[in-house]
Amino acid sequence: MTDIKIKEFSQTFKNAITEAKENGQFADDILFWRFPKACCGDTCYLLGEFLKRRGIDTIYVCGDFNGQTHAWLVVKDERVKEPI
Repeated sequence: MTDIKIKEFSQTFKNAITEAKENGQFADDILFWRFPKACCGDTCYLLGEFLKRRGIDTIYVCGDFNGQTHAWLVVKDERVKEPI
């Protein structure tokens, strides 16, 4: 899978979430009403599944710096080795 295709899939996912938010579909949602703020972990889980169904494996990563947390995905391919 090329990086360009992965970026296209990710942008499609983001556009769908953004459109749903703009259409008020997250008005009563405890997490996604603030998208893209304060929901990176949950968004990563959904994006990871979205990509997996398209043949792209990912690794969920989260970190903490000065009391702020953040989560992101890393594409699992020949360039990345999963930690032991």
